[in-house]
Amino acid sequence: MGIPESFSRLCHSYLGLADRFQQLDVECMELKTRLVPLLHSIQAKDEQIRALSDENHRLKEEIEAVTAKYSALKALEGMMSPELNDLLQQAEAQADLVDETLQEMDHDGMPGMSAEDRQILQQFTANPVQFTTNGQNGRRQS
Repeated sequence: MGIPESFSRLCHSYLGLADRFQQLDVECMELKTRLVPLLHSIQAKDEQIRALSDENHRLKEEIEAVTAKYSALKALEGMMSPELNDLLQQAEAQADLVDETLQEMDHDGMPGMSAEDRQILQQFTANPVQFTTNGQNGRRQS
């Protein structure tokens, strides 16, 4: 095989590689454009989780304050009318229900979520940077 044939073959190979590189570049850009909205969504959900956790903490503190006031007023219960006593018992039952719900939330804050969804959410919450930069949503490639 002579130099012109070798050069021609080399040029064809280069053109094929150049075409493939352009295709890969386009595919990479398409993936990036799909990834950005997902990352925005993850970021927004993370902020929402933080806000809800803060709200949960604030509400727990508020419940503790109300419970302390309730305990102080409990001593005066005997002086109340039957209607007020009934209202107090209803409020007491609701407070017990709220306490029970908060305990359930502390034990299982995601009751309707599958184990796989819980795991991916825990991985993201534990290390959002690694979750988004790993590219495998916290899973190792086989």
